[in-house]
Amino acid sequence: MPDKDNRIEDANIDSLHHLHNFCKHLPKVELHAHLNGSIRQHTLVELANERNVTLPAIFLLHEAEHHDPDREALFFNTKPRSLQECFDIFAHIPKCVNDLTALRRITHEVLEDSANDNTAYIEL
Repeated sequence: MPDKDNRIEDANIDSLHHLHNFCKHLPKVELHAHLNGSIRQHTLVELANERNVTLPAIFLLHEAEHHDPDREALFFNTKPRSLQECFDIFAHIPKCVNDLTALRRITHEVLEDSANDNTAYIEL
């Protein structure tokens, strides 16, 4: 028989899932998004590999981390970075998105991700 602490933790996880599901289905508005700042992490890694661009080690460490969504808050960044780390990564994006093919790809992916997040309006 599960103990009381496990039942409480399971109830909290269920509540987080319910809240996450509710918020995910709400229509959203994105008033300020940068195309390069919205690139999917795995896309950036793929583009960097294709173009022989070396990304900062901290970026690749975050890429390899495993996160258990049942054991973490669903509304927090699961890959926390300092502002400096974000700037370091951002500096490498133009080296990876340097042709029309890459630009089309990231644009399509950002719009697809926004639609999946139920974004009704985006200023990109």
